Amino acid sequence: MRRKILYALSLAAVIALFAVVAFQSWGYDDEMFNFNHVERAESLGDLIKFINGTDIHPYGMYVINYIMLKALGSWPAVKAASGVFCALCLWLFWYVVSRNITEKSALVLSYILLCLNPTLLLWCTSVRWYTYFTPMVCAMTLLVMNAGSKTLKGSWLWAIYFLTCLVMFHVNYISSVIIIISFLFMLHGRKEFLRSEWKYVVGFGALSLCLVSYQAYILLTVHYINGKGFTFPPKFSVGAAQNYLCGQAIVPVSPEGIAFILANIIMLIAFLKYAVKILKHRGNSFLVITYAALMITCPGNSTSSGARNFSVLSPETGMFLTNVYSEIKSRLLKMFVLLLYAAGTATGIYNVVTHTNTSKATYDMPYEAIISYADTFDPERKAMFISDFGVLDYHAKKIYSNATSTASDSLIDDVRKWKGKIIAVQTHNPGSRYGRHYAEYLSFLAELENSKNCTVKEIGRDKYAWFKQKFSKDLPEYYAQVYFIDNGDKQ
Repeated sequence: MRRKILYALSLAAVIALFAVVAFQSWGYDDEMFNFNHVERAESLGDLIKFINGTDIHPYGMYVINYIMLKALGSWPAVKAASGVFCALCLWLFWYVVSRNITEKSALVLSYILLCLNPTLLLWCTSVRWYTYFTPMVCAMTLLVMNAGSKTLKGSWLWAIYFLTCLVMFHVNYISSVIIIISFLFMLHGRKEFLRSEWKYVVGFGALSLCLVSYQAYILLTVHYINGKGFTFPPKFSVGAAQNYLCGQAIVPVSPEGIAFILANIIMLIAFLKYAVKILKHRGNSFLVITYAALMITCPGNSTSSGARNFSVLSPETGMFLTNVYSEIKSRLLKMFVLLLYAAGTATGIYNVVTHTNTSKATYDMPYEAIISYADTFDPERKAMFISDFGVLDYHAKKIYSNATSTASDSLIDDVRKWKGKIIAVQTHNPGSRYGRHYAEYLSFLAELENSKNCTVKEIGRDKYAWFKQKFSKDLPEYYAQVYFIDNGDKQ
């Protein structure tokens, strides 16, 4: 009974954590694509047609978003429901893979790494593909791990496997790499039964190929071309290393980042020492080969996207690290590693909950603080509100009748004609920084600074700007500058 109560509490804790973080989040840059595309779609078919003609991702996550928004009525509710779904899947994965763990410290570590991972808390409380794809990778891993079981009925096993492949492919294309590797593992695991199960492999496999053929055609003729900015290692490999060493919920040079890096380096050394034994575990070898394959094929276009693409393997990485941990002989070293992970995880969770000190600048952007401060200048929300970033623009247009963005072709002309209050925001890392209108916008802000009626407020100091400036010299120390001017007396 005590064990059941502890399991129930552990489930409640992870579900509550993901639900709260998802519900209260204002969203980040990529989520705005989902918000805008889904809201503008006149029908589900219209949405699929638009995504297949413009995006670099398959339509799967947009379909999920569309259905959930229609059912739940608001994006906070959709985000919370998505977060709960992912949290439940992570807990179930942890419950299954940890059933045979007898050492208490290893059990605690597995829960920390699989269920409380700050990187997963950041990415999987959104409406983006990570939230729906990560559970599919967990399901795939369980299928691979249990492929050799004599108690599993072949027809059901292969049916579930190919169904998982279908869902994964229609959510994100990096599934192509994972599917190929998992299929080889499945064949090896079922080699004793293939003589009687080959018809299921061929039948379900052929059906699956037919069902993905059109989307595969779209991938090769549209989405691959739209994503032509993809680059190859070593840049992408840096993203893979970042994901393994410290994740994206913390800055590497922070105390919690150093704790994670130190713990993971220790575990890497331990893995090299016990590699032969550890890789005999089918789940471990599946992860290592998949991780390496993704680094080579690199389905991403920057260090940032490289790191977040690898986040979907975080539950399997947690399982792998727990298995490595169990091989360490020194109890003192084990306690030290557990302490490092616990401290790093606790601070990482705090960063995600409070939207501060993560390595994702747009996640840390103080949108609520900007809006709240703007309300002190214009409580009636009738000013012209100008934003240079998608998330702020999305929310401003929901509450300001005269909100606009730097993407507007007529922005400067509209500003010159405007008589009344103006609120203009320059953010830490604007999405339209390289747009053709942004230089004009910066010139306009310079004019505002020289105006007697202008007040400038800096909001959201970046604690680790000094570190980020080593990679981007122009990065300011504050996430946003808000300009207030009353143009009411302008003639």
